[in-house]
Amino acid sequence: MFDTLDEIQRQLEVLEDARAEFKEVVLGNRGVRSPNTEDMASEMVAFANAEGGVVFLGADDGGVVRGVPADRAGDVETWVVNVASNNCDPPIRPILRRERLPGLAGLHRLVIMVEVRRGLYVHGTSGGRHYIRVGSTRQLLRGAMLARLVQERGRAFVFDEQPVPDTTSDDLDSDRLELFFASGPRTIPWPDLLRNTRVTATGENDMDRRRLRAFLRSARRRRRICSPPAWRRPSIVGPVSHPTIWCTAIRSGAGSMPRSTTRPRSSSASC
Repeated sequence: MFDTLDEIQRQLEVLEDARAEFKEVVLGNRGVRSPNTEDMASEMVAFANAEGGVVFLGADDGGVVRGVPADRAGDVETWVVNVASNNCDPPIRPILRRERLPGLAGLHRLVIMVEVRRGLYVHGTSGGRHYIRVGSTRQLLRGAMLARLVQERGRAFVFDEQPVPDTTSDDLDSDRLELFFASGPRTIPWPDLLRNTRVTATGENDMDRRRLRAFLRSARRRRRICSPPAWRRPSIVGPVSHPTIWCTAIRSGAGSMPRSTTRPRSSSASC
């Protein structure tokens, strides 16, 4: 993609589209300040969920080459790889290229091209958001659009990573989480740490919801596994029928049914 200098220069002239995104890079003493990690991860995820594309690091929205300092190019590339590996789910393997292109006053400046190929699966950010590239913008995927893409790409949701509705931070045992993360110094805010480690996911209205896996392992409100057949019912996932333990759902009191259940198609599964 954009294999020749002529193709690259032509893309800079026609500006951003479904295959190209321009990002001006601002560096600080400790690394990349702009674009931020979530923004970069979102762009790579959007390209992977569409037909692929290239992020031009060192070009502004007007197609003007601002460049990346040559002595900091390695830092920028390391940051890109870390974002693709740790902030994209599943991880993305971008192709990084360096090109010197004419900028202001005719001076040639370094641009880092981050090529993202079309993904085999549905990709999301570590915060639980899914995007797709549409024209020169990225769009948030949810509901029917996300389900349709999942069917097309052939990767179902990971069951225990789904956000649990109506949960809040009070549903997690903070003491157990503190103990779990006590192995090293914490360098990022607590909410970001929970999202990056897939303890939480950003749901509707930008609220953090507990993922099912974390909810079952560190929830305050937990109870004994109840005996079958009261809470075990067959659950249909694709063509396969298997029993699901419904006692993982929250219930208001002993003997009451879970808040939400799936009506079984067959009662032949034994507990």
